[in-house]
Amino acid sequence: MLFKDVSSHCDLKCAIIVSRENGKTHRALNTDKNTVYQYKIDGDVVPKTDPQKRCDYLVENEDKKAVYLIELKGTDLPHALEQIEATIQLFSRKFKENSYNFYPRIVYGSNTHAVNDSRYRNFMKKYPQSKIKTIIIEEVI
Repeated sequence: MLFKDVSSHCDLKCAIIVSRENGKTHRALNTDKNTVYQYKIDGDVVPKTDPQKRCDYLVENEDKKAVYLIELKGTDLPHALEQIEATIQLFSRKFKENSYNFYPRIVYGSNTHAVNDSRYRNFMKKYPQSKIKTIIIEEVI
């Protein structure tokens, strides 16, 4: 459990963990019934009044030592990349101390030319474990 003083938004062995906002969805399928936690980063872990950038959700699979950083965005893909990067920097020590691997996930609302942008390509080179898709990402965690 990465955040002991913040409540998880899902049950410990939850089969499906859904992060949803503004019509965008990330569905994490916990087929192995691992111990999982879902945190609302923007508002629960990091207060809304804090000016630093951060992603929307974090889903932790404690048994697999995996953290999914989830940003649910409209069309501003460059801003979503910044929010994921800022969250990685914010919690990088916590991830390393607990030997967690992290997996950036961005769900955006509509096709955007930003996927051809050098910032997008550089982000994908730096974090090849990322998934960036429109409307929904569904994956086994």
